[in-house]
Amino acid sequence: MQEVVLDPAGRLLSWQRIRAREDSPDRDIQATLAFLFAESGLDGTKLIRETPSDRPADPIVWRGPFPDAAGRVRVDASIHDGRVSLFLVSRDEVTQSAATFGDVLSDVKLQMTLRALLVPVVLAVMGIGTLVVRNLRLKRGDRHGAFRIAVFGATTSFLALKLGVHFPPSLDDAIDLWMVSDAQPVYWAFVGWLYYIALEPELRRTWPHLLISWSRLLSGRVRDPLVGRDVLLGVTAGLLWAALWMGSAFVPDPAGSMPLDLPTLALASTREAVLVMFRALYPSVLLALGWLLMPLVFFRVTRSRPLAVFLLWLLLWIVSVNLLDGPYNAAIVAPLMSGLIVAVVFRLGLLATAVMVYISQIVLSLPLTTQIGVWYGWASVLAVGVALGLAVYGFVVSLGDKPLFGRAVLE
Repeated sequence: MQEVVLDPAGRLLSWQRIRAREDSPDRDIQATLAFLFAESGLDGTKLIRETPSDRPADPIVWRGPFPDAAGRVRVDASIHDGRVSLFLVSRDEVTQSAATFGDVLSDVKLQMTLRALLVPVVLAVMGIGTLVVRNLRLKRGDRHGAFRIAVFGATTSFLALKLGVHFPPSLDDAIDLWMVSDAQPVYWAFVGWLYYIALEPELRRTWPHLLISWSRLLSGRVRDPLVGRDVLLGVTAGLLWAALWMGSAFVPDPAGSMPLDLPTLALASTREAVLVMFRALYPSVLLALGWLLMPLVFFRVTRSRPLAVFLLWLLLWIVSVNLLDGPYNAAIVAPLMSGLIVAVVFRLGLLATAVMVYISQIVLSLPLTTQIGVWYGWASVLAVGVALGLAVYGFVVSLGDKPLFGRAVLE
């Protein structure tokens, strides 16, 4: 079994292999290491070896400068039973001679984000526990809705895990892996049940309009015009949020960094792309519940809806600033992204927020291209198809009993 990780330029980043019983030792370990250095675009003679021990079981570490770039590189290698089993190239974070302004700024942003998240997270956990106990004692809350959310979460998480797991050849190991992967859907289903039991009664009493379309969907009214409207607007908001995120890569940044992550998981196979679709379903609902829970806690503490709206926007802005690089993104893109989330949460409610999160995750997790003939074009078609299908459903259902093309055209 071997694992090879390359960067977009085709250079080796990581190589690992597990020795089989019939494998023989390497004839020349130094030649194998030289080959791996060459494949990673590095010159091993210009790196300093920091582990002089010649014992085969000891890991080997090299450090040195990046070729044609600022910074330093670290290379780790392991030798077992006369064979190179691991070769890993990473950025050397330990031996940096001096921290740059960008490094200091990044660390400050991270600390600000963690501290900004600490207070609402603690308040949210305390609030959830208190609300769950009280609502269960007073027999409040939509128990049927919470049960349906739990079943939805368990089902989608189960399918995602089964699509993503690689079963070992041993039957005993496969059974153990199957049982372990079954425990995660049950856990997340229980978390969603707790969230809904804690949030639904308080939200229905404070801002009931945010649950109207969601409650109708849970009751099975999939043809309700309000459900269609919120789905359509949620798709639109999700595409707009994803466009802002992708557009942030083109905003000038003095540090020259790129904030986008490549959607490499969906490129592996059709199974992995379908996995991305299922895996994003339930977390979208949980995140939408979290975005409703935080302002509800803020409102209970401050007794002011405008202040609760502002605190939610401020928290989302701090998180967005840490995710996006550059002062222009922090001043322009991050406020727009945070403002869009706050507008959808407080104007449309839970259903539209969940759809917005799901569509943005799908669009950002699957590669997009206008060249359908390329080898990853099918993944782009899948992403566009999901967004377009939900948009068409929302548009048609939102019309209710009205004709699709207008009365004048039919007459």
